Amino acid sequence: MKKMKRPINMAIVACINKRSVDACVAATRTARQQGADFAEVRIDFLDYEPSISGIIRQSALPVFATCRKERDGGQYRGLERKRLEMLELAIVAGAAYVDVELDTGAEAIQRMRRMAERKGCRTIVSKHSFESTPSMSVLVKWLEEAAELGGIVKIATMAKSADDCIDVLRLLKIAESRRVTLAAFAMGQHGKMTRVASLLFGSPFTYCSLSGEVAPGQMTIEETKLAMGLFGVAPGS
Repeated sequence: MKKMKRPINMAIVACINKRSVDACVAATRTARQQGADFAEVRIDFLDYEPSISGIIRQSALPVFATCRKERDGGQYRGLERKRLEMLELAIVAGAAYVDVELDTGAEAIQRMRRMAERKGCRTIVSKHSFESTPSMSVLVKWLEEAAELGGIVKIATMAKSADDCIDVLRLLKIAESRRVTLAAFAMGQHGKMTRVASLLFGSPFTYCSLSGEVAPGQMTIEETKLAMGLFGVAPGS
C-alpha cells in the first residue's frame, strides 16, 4: 500500500530500532495500530544494509529515514560515504523524510536535499547535544545554520534543569518568528515535558517509542497520547 507523503502537523513519530526487515515492518504495523503518524526507521540499528528498501516499501506508515552516528547518539560506526549512500538508498525507496545531521556539511546536505526533492522526499537537518543544553546564543546559531540549508530543522538537547526546557521552548518561538519550521525538544528526565509542550510552541512532530526508550526521556506512544490529551493537543491535527 502506498503511504501518503503528507505534511507534518503535531504528529507522532514512532522510533523503530529493530535489526531485521521483518521486525521493522512488524513494528511499523504496531506503531500504526497504536496511533503513530510516521515511523522513524533507524538505519544505524540494521544488521543488513539492503534491508532499507524492503522496510520502506513494506512499512505501514510513511518513513523518516535516519542513520545516526555514534557521536550523535546512534550506532553507526562505518565510513561517512557509506552512511550517506544508505540515506540516498532510503530516498530512492520512497522515504517521506530523510534526516541528515548539521555536521554532515553544507555541500553534502544540499546534494541530498536536491535528490530528495526530485523524489518527493523532504529533508530534516538535525543537531543533537547529548551532554547539555548550550546557551541561547548557541541554540540560535544552530537554528540559523540549519535553516540556511532548507527543509525542516530539528534540535534536541539534554536538559539538566527547567531553565534548559524554557530555552528550548523559546527557541521554537524564535523559529516561528523567522518562519522556520523547527522541531525542538529537550532530552532526559528533566526535558520529558517538552516532548509534548513543544507541539504547543510550533514543533511539527514528537518522537515516541513502542516500548523502551530509543533516546533519553522518550515516552511511549500511549504515554505521549495521554500527555497530549492533558495538554489539549490533538495528534495529527
